[in-house]
Amino acid sequence: MQIEAISTAMVGAALDAAELRHRVIAANIANAGTVGYVKQTVSFQAQMDAMSAPSRPEVVPALGAGGEPVPVRLDQEAIDMAANSLQYQALLRSLSRHYGVLHSAVTEGKR
Repeated sequence: MQIEAISTAMVGAALDAAELRHRVIAANIANAGTVGYVKQTVSFQAQMDAMSAPSRPEVVPALGAGGEPVPVRLDQEAIDMAANSLQYQALLRSLSRHYGVLHSAVTEGKR
């Protein structure tokens, strides 16, 4: 496999993971006042595994150091949502620049 294909696949996997994190954070915000709701998170190990395999990252309950469920904090969820949005936008810009370089190489090569 060429390095270009690997790079594109890795950025694609990172975009997929960021999109999943966005949906999980949105669900946490939507259920913040629900009695018994346990904050959900995307497993870091599952994200890493997804980078090398076609599977999706796993959504798991957020647990504290003692194994107790972590409650939803709206302020933290808003921060997480903003950070995830910035990461997603940066990945899209990176992919756009990558394809821009490829486009330039193809169009300049025709001259």
